[in-house]
Amino acid sequence: MKLVKESNDLEARFEVGRLYTKYGTIEEGIRWLKTVLAVDPDHEPTHALLADYCAEAGDNEQERQHRQHVHE
Repeated sequence: MKLVKESNDLEARFEVGRLYTKYGTIEEGIRWLKTVLAVDPDHEPTHALLADYCAEAGDNEQERQHRQHVHE
């Protein structure tokens, strides 16, 4: 598996997280997305996706924090 061999492949990690949030469990997807931010705290696509999920969950503070990282 590419992700195991290239553990710092942010795009692969992001895609796994995105797919989990869409087709699996949101919680597992968010765990994967947080691994992207652990490597690159400014990864805009991850912040944008997490902001969307925080908005859906009604977590306005977390949404605001993630949106600050998008298009800074």
